[in-house]
Amino acid sequence: MTLNGAEAGSEIGDDGSPRDGLDAVVARMWVVDDALAYFAFTLTADPLGNPVFSYQSQWVGRGSKRMRELRAASLVRPHSMRHLWAELGQPSVVVTDTETLAVYLCVGGNALIAEDIAKKFLSDLLEPQECVPSPLGTGPRLLSHVPQSALNHAPTQKLRTDVLAERDSAAKAVVAGRPTMSTSRCTSTVGTPDPMWTCGLAAGRSCRR
Repeated sequence: MTLNGAEAGSEIGDDGSPRDGLDAVVARMWVVDDALAYFAFTLTADPLGNPVFSYQSQWVGRGSKRMRELRAASLVRPHSMRHLWAELGQPSVVVTDTETLAVYLCVGGNALIAEDIAKKFLSDLLEPQECVPSPLGTGPRLLSHVPQSALNHAPTQKLRTDVLAERDSAAKAVVAGRPTMSTSRCTSTVGTPDPMWTCGLAAGRSCRR
């Protein structure tokens, strides 16, 4: 049964054209159109409930400093990507138009997003962004999402030795009753706060074993 050319279960849009019901929209989110190119996105939330996007990316250039690089979202092989998610026990959907995009933004999770839809509505996420390495198994991290403390490098052996020597001299001067000379290096931390090791940025702990 149809109504003004629309199938049963469809709604009529403001312009008089048929608009699919939710069931029809959801049904489209399970089908991969091989004629389209796709990006792979994952939508989750941080502890405060703010939306967080992650995506499969590729190297596009050098970063502003050593161990930094520019990365941008990369196109993926849709069937292989969905198979990988399935192997990890994670469901995924397919976004090919504005209606399926609206549903995805409400439910989140993994999605193959058609290239034209991503470029039109998620263009900010496709721009190259500076990234830093992370501990093995977690992938690159956006520099803008990394706390400044995690970017601190471990002090060199020479600096470590100099700081300890200055502290030792200051302590002996206090014991002997002699005035001490303040030095900015004596306030340096000899430890290694969230250092950048060869395995990447330590997220709150050292990567050393």
